[in-house]
Amino acid sequence: MSEQNKPDVVQGYKVLQSISIGGKSYVIAENPKAVQPWVTWVCRENRLFKSYDHGHYFSDYLPAMIDLTERVREDAQIMLDIQESNKEASAMLLSEEHCISGSRDMNYKDQYIIMNPDSLLPEYRNADNQLYLAVGGFGCSPTASGRAVYCKNLIDGEEERWDRANVLGVADRSKLPEWAQNRIKAFEQLEMPLARDR
Repeated sequence: MSEQNKPDVVQGYKVLQSISIGGKSYVIAENPKAVQPWVTWVCRENRLFKSYDHGHYFSDYLPAMIDLTERVREDAQIMLDIQESNKEASAMLLSEEHCISGSRDMNYKDQYIIMNPDSLLPEYRNADNQLYLAVGGFGCSPTASGRAVYCKNLIDGEEERWDRANVLGVADRSKLPEWAQNRIKAFEQLEMPLARDR
């Protein structure tokens, strides 16, 4: 077994199963020598680190497995509630038809861009999660060797790192559905002080 495929061992517990949702994973792990040999954790990772926290410890496997599935179900329900709050966005995907023609060759900095839905995790694969504001990174330039595009998510304003290959193009605001145009307007009202400083 390669090093890459070896299960993680954390505080003596070997991770046995993992379920990913909402940008994180829930795991169940076992340490037969521990007083409470079963644990469920929240796992978060990025390019720099991986962390396991919010542990729930158990003496038996079945209560631990129930805890794991309940934690996943709670997150899934939250995401479903968010999707149902904007059914129009959840029922569609944005495509290259919603982009400025030829915009893949444009500089993305300070532009509203549309992510390829194939690049999104399944729970985020809807139009509501495709719109971003590109704020920097070498990948904004079509001719740069770097590929990183740093963007702000229009839902929560959080900055995320994407690859230029994940982007369908620059959004053509005249072709966007009304809810998407309103999302951009609302985001701009929140970002206006920052925009004046740029």
